[in-house]
Amino acid sequence: MERLADLLREEVPRAQLVGHAGEVSEAVRCIQKMRPDALILDLQMPGGSGLDVLRAIRTDFPHLYVLICTNYPYPQYREECLTAGANFFLDKSAEFEKIPPSSVS
Repeated sequence: MERLADLLREEVPRAQLVGHAGEVSEAVRCIQKMRPDALILDLQMPGGSGLDVLRAIRTDFPHLYVLICTNYPYPQYREECLTAGANFFLDKSAEFEKIPPSSVS
């Protein structure tokens, strides 16, 4: 996730990191408080998954841009995340370079 945060800082001048959470409940609280424009979630998180966070916040934040990152790029995870409202599902091991900076600005 640090690599992605660094990329955003370098390539998207208006991007600002407004929060970071280590577990699902903390992430949900942070999103509700900070009301970000975009969200990067790791699929595997302590206390649940990025999918749990997405499901918890999507109704209240329908226009929030959500990127799910994972080292577990199984088709069923991809489908489940996109169905739940993720805008993009990124296989960190093979697809990182496929995201042009303009897709997150």
